[in-house]
Amino acid sequence: MNERMVQFWVGVMVFSTGLIAAILILLLGNRPAIFQKTYTLYVDFADAPSVTKNTPIRRSGILIGRVKDVELLRSGKVRLTAGIHTDFDLPANEVCEVKTSLLGDAEVEFSLPPGAEPSEKSIAPDSVLEGKRGADPLDAIVDLKDNLTGAIGSVSSASDKLGDTVGKINEMLDKNQDHINNIIKQADETMRLVRDTVQFSNELLSDPDYREKLKTEIRRLPQTLREAQETIVQLKTTMQNMDHTMGLVDNNLENIKNFTEPLGESGRGIVEQIDDSVRRLNHLMVEMESFGKSINSREGTLGRLVKDDELYDRLNRTVRNVEQISYRLKPIVNDVRIISDKLARHPGSILRDAVRPGAGTKGLPPQNWQPSRCPTQQSTRLR
Repeated sequence: MNERMVQFWVGVMVFSTGLIAAILILLLGNRPAIFQKTYTLYVDFADAPSVTKNTPIRRSGILIGRVKDVELLRSGKVRLTAGIHTDFDLPANEVCEVKTSLLGDAEVEFSLPPGAEPSEKSIAPDSVLEGKRGADPLDAIVDLKDNLTGAIGSVSSASDKLGDTVGKINEMLDKNQDHINNIIKQADETMRLVRDTVQFSNELLSDPDYREKLKTEIRRLPQTLREAQETIVQLKTTMQNMDHTMGLVDNNLENIKNFTEPLGESGRGIVEQIDDSVRRLNHLMVEMESFGKSINSREGTLGRLVKDDELYDRLNRTVRNVEQISYRLKPIVNDVRIISDKLARHPGSILRDAVRPGAGTKGLPPQNWQPSRCPTQQSTRLR
């Protein structure tokens, strides 16, 4: 291969390398500003650490431009000249902040205040804005220095206390080694009993008849619980009734107490009255006995009246005769009443009847008239 061919291929290699480098630059996003149209904004900060030329400017994490220049003003503020892509229109109420990462990389970010809505107006080109510095993670770490120091001291103190506690535990274990061994033996014995119990349960449950009976009892358990609940309710009702009954008994005892207290106070007089009443009743019974004897005896009048038939018949006839006489005297008494009435009303009629007799007030009796007999012609004998 001659020298001209070598030079040609070297030139091709250099051109290819430059073309690949340009393609890589375009793909990685670090395109020169000449390929993107921008408008300028000025942002003043009290300080802007780590901000240099070509520092990225973002909005909601999206790259919208880069810093063109950093200038220190006479007032001590730092003015950033920001080149914003014309594709992005920033609302007028957006705030510009400088944020720094833990690695020292800085970036400028536009964002809305918390809870604010985007303004309808936009930031005009060549406007001067007031920016502020965001929270620096390094400052937060410096602020945590004192807290970390206290925390480290607390950890150290806790570690010392933990060491003391561990030492006390070791000392306690050394002193109670025999007791701990006994506890371990008892735990081993307990585990053996548990193992035997489990084995016995397995052997017991392996019996089909016992399993069936156990299932039956488990099925009956809800009913048994309901019956127990009903029994408890009935027992509660019974206890309430008993409480009510005991209350009534207390009231009755109180009433009896109120009755027996005055009775006890006047008990002697009441006993004397009862004794006197018994004596009178005894005397009355004696008299009744004497009266009964006199009736049953033939010597007395009542006894003879009850026992002697002849005396009774004579007394009966006497009563009948008295009735007949009273019946016959009744018309006479009536006539006397009429005569006395006439004498009171017309006394002259007596003299007229003496001169000229008449039939009287009743008139003449009929020809076959006979005196009427007493209705009690026959008497009924009482025994």
